[in-house]
Amino acid sequence: MYTMRATLFFILLSMTIGYSQNLPSDMPTDQGSDVMALDILDAVHKDYHSVDSHRFDFSIGMEYPEHEGENFNGTLIQKGEQFSLDVKDRKIISDNTTVWVYHKKRNEVEINDAEPGDTGDIMTPSKIIDLYKSDDYIFVISNYIFEKGEDVTQIECKPTDRASEYSKIRLTIADKSKAIRRVKVFYKDGTRMTMILDKHQKGYSTDAATFGFDESQHEGVHVEDLRF
Repeated sequence: MYTMRATLFFILLSMTIGYSQNLPSDMPTDQGSDVMALDILDAVHKDYHSVDSHRFDFSIGMEYPEHEGENFNGTLIQKGEQFSLDVKDRKIISDNTTVWVYHKKRNEVEINDAEPGDTGDIMTPSKIIDLYKSDDYIFVISNYIFEKGEDVTQIECKPTDRASEYSKIRLTIADKSKAIRRVKVFYKDGTRMTMILDKHQKGYSTDAATFGFDESQHEGVHVEDLRF
């Protein structure tokens, strides 16, 4: 029962790691955010930007209120605003000019323009920058725990928009390394989605081919070019 929701979720959260703004430690408390939570997120941001390219290997678990859940793995390679996301039956690639969505089972690729201001399904890094520069979230530390041999802090990210499709996002962050270990999204329809970052390679080697789609490597691929 995999849906595009999981794909968009991972793009959003992975970009959150890299493209959140420097959150001020003196943010007014009347905005509802926990100053210590903002300090931790600022440290995550700085750690991420210590290098310019990354590879994430992740696993996602889906829980549905009325259906059997599912689990699957994927990878994300990212450099600046370019990314290549490979998850289950789709591969989404962007060189920040063009977006390719490859449907593996159908052997079909959709090609679209990559526009920072676009409000379509693909969540671009620019959208995440705008999201975190707004007052759309309240960040609060919810728990300090010890798991898998390390101390971690859990931060609840609550959308201020009552029309949001989810009630909160929970980040689990390693205290020492400031790495995000786990992310859990609580949807208002009862769906729960948990992403575990199994491996994070900083300074991952990339080239132009990493962020492009080579039709010659997919014999008989059907191309649907939706660019203007």
